[in-house]
Amino acid sequence: YGSYSCKPISIICITDTPFLSYYEYKIPSENWQGWKRLIISTELFSAHGSPSWSKIKRIEISVGDNAYGVWYVGLLSIVK
Repeated sequence: YGSYSCKPISIICITDTPFLSYYEYKIPSENWQGWKRLIISTELFSAHGSPSWSKIKRIEISVGDNAYGVWYVGLLSIVK
């Protein structure tokens, strides 16, 4: 649920070895208010370390420098 903060959003998919192997996708600016459908191909995520989609344990969302907050997500799917 967007608040039109115009801050960057990071979506981080973390494996069982946090900070060593993860995927990250950055949205340059949260330029919408209300619900928005985001469809992001796994190919657009940057790999850090040697992550594997089959080993994802946690997904983090942060806006700007703030990793804390309440995020409303209607549906989340990872499809390769």
